[in-house]
Amino acid sequence: MNGRASPFEPDVWVIEASGRLDATQAPALEIALQEAMTRGRYRLLINLEQARCLSSNGLKALLIARRKARAHGGDLAFCCIPPRIREVLEITGLARIFAIYESEEEAAKASTCA
Repeated sequence: MNGRASPFEPDVWVIEASGRLDATQAPALEIALQEAMTRGRYRLLINLEQARCLSSNGLKALLIARRKARAHGGDLAFCCIPPRIREVLEITGLARIFAIYESEEEAAKASTCA
C-alpha cells in the first residue's frame, strides 16, 4: 500500500489500496495506516480504485484506523470506489459512516477527511 500527500490538499494523506483487502492483504493496509498516523497524519483518504475485494479483515483495519484518526482530530474517507467495493460498504452500512467521494480532488474540496 502506497501513501502520499494529496496533490489537492497537502494535509490529507492518501493511501492507495490495491488488490484484495482480505486476510492476506489487510496487514499491509494496517501497516500503511499505522505508519501514516505515527507520522502525525490523521486526515486519511483511502483511494480504492485498484482494490478488487474488501473482506471483514480489511473493514476491521479501516474501522480501527478511523477511530484512531478521529481520536486525534482527523478522520478517514474513501474515494474512487469500484462498484463491487461500494456494494460491500452499502450492505454493511459503512457507506453511511464513512465519507465517500468520486475522486481525490472532490475529497480535498470537501475537506471532510479532516
